[in-house]
Amino acid sequence: MPCILLLGNVRRSATETEILTFLQSAGLNARKVTIPAPGGKGFAFAYFATEQEVKDAIAALAGKFFQGLLINADWAHERDNARRPAPVKFDPRAGIETRTKTVSLAPDYRAVPTEHPGETAARDKELALAELNRRARR
Repeated sequence: MPCILLLGNVRRSATETEILTFLQSAGLNARKVTIPAPGGKGFAFAYFATEQEVKDAIAALAGKFFQGLLINADWAHERDNARRPAPVKFDPRAGIETRTKTVSLAPDYRAVPTEHPGETAARDKELALAELNRRARR
């Protein structure tokens, strides 16, 4: 197992030297610290000589704050790209194939009931008159 510590919840503005100084002030002997995406995701990796040093670091950093944020220290695991398939691009207009037919997810505007403009205007006039009568009764 590699002797790498994952430091999560690190401020994005933190530098590698600041993190290394923080680890040394906590009594830890880290060889180096790397930030994979400076200013990016908010995590860093600290490299140690032995697995016991990593275990000690996890215990020592439990409940510690760095630049006002609670540090999450854990073992770093290599990324397994085989278990994560590529994201599927979804096209809502393409439709979904079922066992019996292809179903389209695109809205069908023909199914929306429409009213004749004359009916709408007459109904609006009726509602306006009813509102005026109701107000007049008060």
